[in-house]
Amino acid sequence: MDGTTGTGSMHLGDSVGLGMTIRIYWSDLPTALQELLGYSVRNTKNTDPNHGTPTLNRFLPWQHPYFPQLVVKNVTDVKGEITQGNSQQGVDLFKFGVNANGFGQGYGVNNGPWSVFKFARITIQFWRPPYYLRTDDDIVAPTGPLAGSQEEWLRYTDKHWTISTELLRREGATFVYAPGQSTVSLQSFVGSVGQKVSHMKLSRTWYQIPEQGIFTPLPDGTPNGVLALAYMKSDTTNPVTGYVQDANALSGGFDANGNPNFPGYQSLMVCGCVNSPIGGGITNYFSDGTDLRFMGCYMGTLLLESIDPKPRELQLPAYLMGIPVFEGNEPISQVQYDVTFSYSLFDPPRPPYIISNTNQLNTAFTLNGANYTINTGPLAQAYRGHNLRPYQDGTWYMPISQLAPVGQSALTTALQYADLSDPFFII
Repeated sequence: MDGTTGTGSMHLGDSVGLGMTIRIYWSDLPTALQELLGYSVRNTKNTDPNHGTPTLNRFLPWQHPYFPQLVVKNVTDVKGEITQGNSQQGVDLFKFGVNANGFGQGYGVNNGPWSVFKFARITIQFWRPPYYLRTDDDIVAPTGPLAGSQEEWLRYTDKHWTISTELLRREGATFVYAPGQSTVSLQSFVGSVGQKVSHMKLSRTWYQIPEQGIFTPLPDGTPNGVLALAYMKSDTTNPVTGYVQDANALSGGFDANGNPNFPGYQSLMVCGCVNSPIGGGITNYFSDGTDLRFMGCYMGTLLLESIDPKPRELQLPAYLMGIPVFEGNEPISQVQYDVTFSYSLFDPPRPPYIISNTNQLNTAFTLNGANYTINTGPLAQAYRGHNLRPYQDGTWYMPISQLAPVGQSALTTALQYADLSDPFFII
């Protein structure tokens, strides 16, 4: 930093690594760290208009001035320049005595003294994150059932796809040898004929999520309760049978103000469910043409298999990340989370007349002595995905239950439907 040589280092090409050293006033260090590293905040003042839950505010990391695809990943070094005394004699930069720095009753807070400087020399490292960086306003749904909501799965989520194929043994399917093969022509084939079935696996990790936004609170106020992301927030209608899943029908769920309420931990879980259209309806597209396919997947084809939250350190002191405190300046959360969602995409072959059938099925019938009425979504959309089962003609068909669930008037399917956008709305 002698005025003749730059303070940055660059490595470009097969891998990208850039560094830079900047000098700021020591008193500006807290603000500089916020603006360099960025952070996420659970906003309880600006609630989601469709769920009544808090929103997620993202303060994006600092962008490289020459290579705009890169942002700050780490602050690798901070050095003070020109001593100005100590924290008890001069300016107390990190005034921890009034900020979130305690660990409970009786803890002796470290109030220094420590050295105070005129300047801070900061070395920063840049990277290209494996996900979209987008502002809060840029992900607000303009139309559709989530109009006005932030669609958080559109940013800070990476994606990893794999595909696997297995052999399905087709029990009860009778085959014969094709004609033109001498004495074996049209004779029965002894044994089962396997069918190749392909599943695509999708893993998406959602980064830097405030702990308070995903875990329910215990009586002491700490977010050490149930993983709220695992529970439904939206009612859904089964597109095959019309069976309604009421997200709050059982004890627990969310109250009228969108606050978590899990006294019996019996609310409906999204894990093990297949995707309904966003908003819980029965068609892949809204009346105004808005695409309601979650992550681009047709309803019924995407199965949520697991949710795996992993704790990660706070990159800044709690008070610089907007984390509230208990009495005694103890921060409610001392970690944040990266949450990995694992999905399975399955879209088996269907008979041609189903693929081309855009009509809705509206029919009454009697089954096992009970009367039912089915009013589905368009058959080509509804009869698809994980709920299909194989038939001996090599294509897959939609089965339904023979009895309605207790207390219900509608039949159901093997797997239930859920709005898989629900976990991306924090509590």
